[in-house]
Amino acid sequence: MSIRASIGKTLFSHSTSQRTRLFVRNHYRRVCPDVDLPVRTRYGFTINASPRDYASYGIYFFGDYDPRMTDAIRHMLRPGMTAWDVGTERGWFTCLMASCVGKGGRIDAFEAFPGNQARLRGNLALNDFPQVHVHAAAVSDRAGVLRFEPPSDAITNQSYLSDCSGVGYLTQAASPTAIEVPAVTLDEIAEREKITRLDFIKMDIEGAETAAFRGARETLRRFRPVLAVEYNRATLRRAGSSLEELDRLLAAAGYDRQHLTTTFNPVDLKKAESLPDEQVVFNAYCFPKPVASTVSLAA
Repeated sequence: MSIRASIGKTLFSHSTSQRTRLFVRNHYRRVCPDVDLPVRTRYGFTINASPRDYASYGIYFFGDYDPRMTDAIRHMLRPGMTAWDVGTERGWFTCLMASCVGKGGRIDAFEAFPGNQARLRGNLALNDFPQVHVHAAAVSDRAGVLRFEPPSDAITNQSYLSDCSGVGYLTQAASPTAIEVPAVTLDEIAEREKITRLDFIKMDIEGAETAAFRGARETLRRFRPVLAVEYNRATLRRAGSSLEELDRLLAAAGYDRQHLTTTFNPVDLKKAESLPDEQVVFNAYCFPKPVASTVSLAA
């Protein structure tokens, strides 16, 4: 273990200060090695985390990742439920969901990038989670083979996002660094896996959310799961979509879209119109309306 990483964990692990977290994010993690080290979490599972990687430094130093969504998922999921993690990175939410639903439940985990698939499988191997089913594929509106741009610092335009393993994305560009990956639709998986219940979907796939939900028409109509979806203006635009298109699609599917701060509040995209792209990234929690007479995923 790196001496700097070890000292930092001792110094910072019990801090709740936002100033400390920003210091670690912007400065301290960058002097640490990019090597995965096991962390036993307060939620009862073990996960390998790099003290340098933007996607996992919080796990290593503070023992958590996206605390607000973590708390939301823990309150929503119960033993015996079925949940899908679409875009897993190393599997924080996959492992969290598995710990919530127990062995009597089911988790399906979808990850397009082979490097993250390996991290995910390695973390599942650290835990006794037979209820997790891994799908080594991208999720879109059509099955087949798609092009994928692996994560790199060239993708991000914010310095604090450097060394981030979670920013790879589907692309139609003829990039020399892109790779080919298999793709599935959620409707295809629900039918193939003979899913009989689906309570929750978390989705963060770097702009491909609109296409993924287009490929989930029957799944959303049949099961009406609660959704947690990243709204990211820059990545959606890069994918040829927009916040407005994604939001209209989910509204047409019969979902109320809520933004969680200290309480749930309706998503209001007009408030984001004057903000720069880096400030228009948030998770929308989408709850099925009690009665949806017509479910349509047309744009």
